[in-house]
Amino acid sequence: MATNKDYIAYLEDCLQHIPEIRFRAMFGGYTLYCCDVPVGLVDDNTLYIKVNIGTTPLLAEKVKTGPPYPGGKEAYILTEAEFEDKPFIAQVITAGRDALAKKLKPAGKVRPKK
Repeated sequence: MATNKDYIAYLEDCLQHIPEIRFRAMFGGYTLYCCDVPVGLVDDNTLYIKVNIGTTPLLAEKVKTGPPYPGGKEAYILTEAEFEDKPFIAQVITAGRDALAKKLKPAGKVRPKK
């Protein structure tokens, strides 16, 4: 089942206080980006946040996990209670973004081949 645009508009409203948040439609769902780092997915009108060293301390004991689609990686499943708590969701998304951004950046300067 695809995610409807009204749900994405609702999430955009809930997350508008977090800088550089955007959603991109992909395969019937949406990817959630923060500062161009993919931090989560929306599928079947459900918000999933990636499991990583930034999000685990904040969410592991608080929410359930599950794959956003068959064969997908486990992700934290957020409910309205989490994403309507503005300070908490901002902390979760920025912690996830920071952890993922470190993994996405190159390890050092690339040296030209001799």
